[in-house]
Amino acid sequence: MVSAHSGAYLRVTNPRHLPPFRCVSKHFGPADLPHSSRGLIDEKYVARNCSLAIQQSKLMATAVRFVKGKGTKGGLIQLLCHVKPGVSADREGISAVTDHQIDVCVAAPARDGEANMAVRVVIAKALKVPKTNIEIAKGTKGREKTVNLYEICPKDSTPDEEVERIKIILSESVTS
Repeated sequence: MVSAHSGAYLRVTNPRHLPPFRCVSKHFGPADLPHSSRGLIDEKYVARNCSLAIQQSKLMATAVRFVKGKGTKGGLIQLLCHVKPGVSADREGISAVTDHQIDVCVAAPARDGEANMAVRVVIAKALKVPKTNIEIAKGTKGREKTVNLYEICPKDSTPDEEVERIKIILSESVTS
């Protein structure tokens, strides 16, 4: 399993279980990847030998990101969420914020869009924005959701500053 790492390496939990993937020059499998006994893969090696799509999927997965354009004035912010429906009401809220996803627990059952509405309410409450500025773009019938935030960027801040601000707000609103 490959997971992104902020340093110059990717962490591989078990290189033998790494699935083969297609790169530009040839087909690579676990035996072809340079790794040490600690299971590290050199990021530069992946960048030199793999296509852009593989690089993005392996190295650049982020839970909060800015998307330019898309029919809005400046752009929008996307949150990659993993939803846990049907939890008890006292556990409802954001349970974890990682580099890859935001875990959201909601008391509403996963039926007739109730959990989707509850996700919008939880995120709106955490970010202190109206529910109308929040839309579930992907994953309305699954647990993995992409949530769009509209009209959330102040005019005096850059998109990177706004993404960092939202990460901080979401991290501070984690319920224990």
